[in-house]
Amino acid sequence: QHPGETTMKKVNAIREKKPEELNLAEKGLRRELGELQLKHRMGVVVSTAQFGQIRKEIARILTIRKEKS
Repeated sequence: QHPGETTMKKVNAIREKKPEELNLAEKGLRRELGELQLKHRMGVVVSTAQFGQIRKEIARILTIRKEKS
């Protein structure tokens, strides 16, 4: 399996969503990012790689939303 394949699958799945679904997904990801940041500040062991993954997913949503408008 090529590494870019999973990314393209994610992008295609995001493209198929309706604008309302994109808004909900973005809100959920932002909430999750905030909770992770809070846990990180409190000293709870958190995988810092998750920060980047969530940020990239938010960026994908914003990019596709912009393409659609």
